[in-house]
Amino acid sequence: MLETIGKFVGSVAVYVTAVLGVIALYFLWQAVREWRAGSRAVFGVERDMATSEMLGALSRAGVVAVIALAVLGIGALGRGAEDKEPLPTQTPAPTAAVPAVATWTPAPTVPPTDTPPPELTDIPALPVAATDTPVVEPTPQTAVVIAFGGVWLRDAPNGGPIVVVPQDAVVELLEGREAAGAYEWQKVRILSVPLGSQAQVGQEGWIAFSPDFVRENP
Repeated sequence: MLETIGKFVGSVAVYVTAVLGVIALYFLWQAVREWRAGSRAVFGVERDMATSEMLGALSRAGVVAVIALAVLGIGALGRGAEDKEPLPTQTPAPTAAVPAVATWTPAPTVPPTDTPPPELTDIPALPVAATDTPVVEPTPQTAVVIAFGGVWLRDAPNGGPIVVVPQDAVVELLEGREAAGAYEWQKVRILSVPLGSQAQVGQEGWIAFSPDFVRENP
């Protein structure tokens, strides 16, 4: 099975590496754009956010480049194994055995006997076991980050920054919403993040709950 996977990866390694190279270039372009945005920023918060996004884009580009090199290496190993594979040897076809001819022997006939039918007895009904009613847990309410640069996850409403929650990340809306500063803040838990993000699944904190930053799922 490993040889089959190696052959398949070897046949598509060049195409996969090309696609990963394009993705890595996109992340590098995003890092350059964030660097330019940080150099033009007026406020320190904007510069910090741009620096964080630039580092995240560089880390994602590095991860994609490493994956591309790994795929290229596995493809080279698969092609090498395919070149070294020995040719199959021909084996003589097995000779079919002649099946034995079965003889039919009639079964002895048994004369019928008068046997009284069995008496029917009342079978007591089995008690119906009580079934446990399943408890239906409420579906958690979620939202998706739509801000291009992501939003800060903070330790309190309008508090200190923890990590940037990137675009397309899915968060669970926890109990707790407060107004502080210029925004309304919502307590959330991160459910999923894109590949290469510094944010981790399970982190909890507060984000600015604005239609410009997040979209609440119905």
